[in-house]
Amino acid sequence: MRRRWWKSFVQKEKVTDTCTPVTFGYLDKRKKEIAFLKRTQILFPFSFHLSGPFPFITMVNDSRYFIDTVPASGIRILHISTRENGRIAHVQVDVRTGSDDETMGVKLESAHFLEHLIAQLTSKKDERDSIEIARDLERRGIVWNAFTAPHRTGYYLSGPGESFDVMVEVLMNAFFNFKLDSQRIFENEKVAVQQELMRLASRQSYPMMVIRSKFLYPNHPRSATVVERLESVEQITMSDLESFRNDFYANSEILITLASPLSDEDGRRYVEDRLKGDLLSERTLPEFRRERVRDFPLLKLSATETSDVIAYVRNENVINSRISVTFRVPYAYFDDLKRYSMVAISMILTGGFSSRLYERLRTIGGLVYSVSSHPFLDYLDSRMSTFTIDTSTNNERVGEAIRAILDEISQLGREGISEREFEKYQNRIGFRFSERELNTHPGKWVSKYTESLLWHRPIELESQARSDAFRLKKAEIDAVAKEIFLHSRQIVVVYGGPENFNEIIEEQLNRSFNLNTNRISTRLRKYLF
Repeated sequence: MRRRWWKSFVQKEKVTDTCTPVTFGYLDKRKKEIAFLKRTQILFPFSFHLSGPFPFITMVNDSRYFIDTVPASGIRILHISTRENGRIAHVQVDVRTGSDDETMGVKLESAHFLEHLIAQLTSKKDERDSIEIARDLERRGIVWNAFTAPHRTGYYLSGPGESFDVMVEVLMNAFFNFKLDSQRIFENEKVAVQQELMRLASRQSYPMMVIRSKFLYPNHPRSATVVERLESVEQITMSDLESFRNDFYANSEILITLASPLSDEDGRRYVEDRLKGDLLSERTLPEFRRERVRDFPLLKLSATETSDVIAYVRNENVINSRISVTFRVPYAYFDDLKRYSMVAISMILTGGFSSRLYERLRTIGGLVYSVSSHPFLDYLDSRMSTFTIDTSTNNERVGEAIRAILDEISQLGREGISEREFEKYQNRIGFRFSERELNTHPGKWVSKYTESLLWHRPIELESQARSDAFRLKKAEIDAVAKEIFLHSRQIVVVYGGPENFNEIIEEQLNRSFNLNTNRISTRLRKYLF
């Protein structure tokens, strides 16, 4: 009989831990103390010497990971040792496929529906049903979930380190030996997917999302409405979902990540003996397609689909108007330093009480309660990337608020950022990295590392990320701001109640045009819904 050394090792780790046992109250107190000591050590490097152990506080060392491959299939495995980081384990399987692989008109929500079913964790190698599996996992303190994004689908379990092997076995069996032998589960999850979609449609911001997607992603799955998706879900069969899985859950697209309390050496043994030698061996691993059936669909835009627009969705039952200003960003996620420039621009426009738009719209103008911005960089197609500003104001002042936003972003595009704002970015980004040091959940490292590996990029170490963030120059931020705010497509969407919206916009925008502070005067296209 094969000796299952890994189970005894994980159990043994619990009793041989040299860290001081902690309660949650003690943990919170220690976090504050150590955060203070680290800050003062930065300011006065010779004042303190930090000695350990600091339970649950020490960052995972960037060097404590390794990448392996299952020989027969080519499936990649990432192991991250969290030995210094407490006793939490995290197991995740990512697939480089998602909602962008769905087909317009038919089979929408296939990726999402399939994710719901696999997340039930039933498998051909486990006789238990989903309820029994759920009860066993929750009894052990394990939580699990799944997610679907445009380019990515993920399944994960997190829990105590002593249950690490249980989590690995359950997830590997469910993902690679997926079984659905209950029509009840299929029908129940169909209802769950529909309810999730209807919850999305009930949001006040949903009409704005529909209009914005119509102009940003024409004839692409991202522009599909909830109604279209609900109709598709109603018609999807189990055979459709199996076809989607066979086409896109290819070996080349799968990444398994194990964040465990095992040391680097024992982690290698575990991957070799337990994962490759047992759970994913040639005798147990089912046949998967080696390559996905086709590439992700790229966006195709006509000349009229690249002009600026302003769209109004009227709802006479609301007294407040929501405003969304979106720019198409000509960069992808892995473009050198561009994502840090986007972060800097977001901080300068809406990051705090001294940000440009907060001062203009609230402190000085008294127009809004809050304003936020959301940079999004697509992994594949730069034409999918966006920068969005969101706020809301009284119906009577909607034109005034739009004009203020357009004035500020135009000025930022023309003149760039000030030295004071650049200093603010450097200090804020340094604070963000310090905050990340106190976030000790291994899921953080899984997310950080997998986003590179899924796209076959080198892992960006924490030291490299910090270096890149501080390597950014003011001139580089200015160049990105100019490209986005002066030369990229602009889409303004308003959802609210004013009857005379057309006149309000004409008056306010014409005043902006006369001041020559906004570039969209010659290309503006208006849409009323």
